[in-house]
Amino acid sequence: MTDFYTSAHMLERKRTDAEGRVRTVYQGVLKYREPNPQYMPDPRTPQQRRKAFGKLPNKLYEPDPRTPQQKAKTVGKQIRKVLDAKTKTAARRELEAWRERMEAEHGTPDASLTVSEYTKRYIDRRERCGELTPTTVLDYRSTAGYLKRGEAIGDLKLRELDAARVRLWETSLLDTISGTTAAKAHRLLKMVLEDAVSVDVLQANPARSVKPPRRTTGKPNALDANGRKKAMEALASCQPTPKVVAAQIALYCGLRRGEICALTWEDVDLDGGAWDDASDTGPKLRVCKAIGEGTEGMYLKEPKTEAGTRIVPLEGDLIPFLRARREAMRDEWLRCMRKAQIDEKHIREEDFLRLYVCGDVSGAYYHPTRLSKEWASTARDLGLVGTEGRIVTFHDLRHTYATNAITRGADETSVAANMGHSSPAVTLGMYASRDVAAQRSASKAVAGDLDSAARGKVLKFAPRHTGTEG
Repeated sequence: MTDFYTSAHMLERKRTDAEGRVRTVYQGVLKYREPNPQYMPDPRTPQQRRKAFGKLPNKLYEPDPRTPQQKAKTVGKQIRKVLDAKTKTAARRELEAWRERMEAEHGTPDASLTVSEYTKRYIDRRERCGELTPTTVLDYRSTAGYLKRGEAIGDLKLRELDAARVRLWETSLLDTISGTTAAKAHRLLKMVLEDAVSVDVLQANPARSVKPPRRTTGKPNALDANGRKKAMEALASCQPTPKVVAAQIALYCGLRRGEICALTWEDVDLDGGAWDDASDTGPKLRVCKAIGEGTEGMYLKEPKTEAGTRIVPLEGDLIPFLRARREAMRDEWLRCMRKAQIDEKHIREEDFLRLYVCGDVSGAYYHPTRLSKEWASTARDLGLVGTEGRIVTFHDLRHTYATNAITRGADETSVAANMGHSSPAVTLGMYASRDVAAQRSASKAVAGDLDSAARGKVLKFAPRHTGTEG
């Protein structure tokens, strides 16, 4: 297999020499591809690229604004040479010899790299170009470690890799890791090999024909009604530490761990003012950033998805709880300012509003990893067990919000919007846990209707709730 030139072929031309004799001239052609200087990435979002969902047109669809020349990542090139041969057999031998010399001079050595080496270079290059967030880089590097697990392919040269070896590797991974993790490793390998094909390091992607492992996402481990009662009673009796504040926000609003840690007081409106980016004038909070983990530690980033930037309404006892937290934090901040002998005219309210809700008055945020560890200890001490029989993690509080809202009749689209999901299907498929009491209630409602019908009575449909209760 060659590295640089994608093909080599020969042309035959009839020419008349000075003496009027017609003879055959052989011309060699070497083809290769190089990056297209006019290439532009697709500026549309994934939602805008799809024309339809089955037979239903996609209202968000937008045509690709790029020209045909801008769509191709690479362009084909070729070089030609007249071969000094009198017969076709001799011309073929000279063509192969010429190709070998050109490969040695212009070819790329990348096809001789191992799969792990090329994967590392791929991730490093995209990191340098700013195409990947630090969180994604960390995730890719961790996932690349699976190339050397099971029937490892990491030490194979790219040119030696084929579909059979990829399939054997992925099958062996399922003996030690979940289908979801194995599917993630499959996607990374396929992406890396597609890159190798795009720059002609490989002729074809050996992973393209391999079906990825089936994902095996675990069931949500939300708190049931008794668990929520135990958790809320315990939180109400605790001091408003950052851990307690974060847990309250997760249960009442369904925010992600990194989003809660990144909340500042300027993102929290407890008095129902008017924001430029919100038509709701009731109490609310704004999610516009998150704390993420990268290769060099924690950093401030945008929310996980486009739908992650959102306004979430505040209701119930969470409002006075946050108001008390804000006033206590402001008093402590003012004491620190005066203790540091800061002139009163330099103490500005906007400086306080930049403090993190779950942080401290020094301006530091609450580390997400620390939050998870401290909550795990609290959940074990309280014996908070979820619907799947496991001690609830901090992320399970987000599952609890979704399950609680949906089983109480909240509209799935509204719940998805509050949680930052682009589709209600994600909320229902990944976050809504089984609620036995709600199932019993649903069965009673249906049975009551059918029993009444059998007795000649007809019950009216109950109106559907559009918001959360309690």
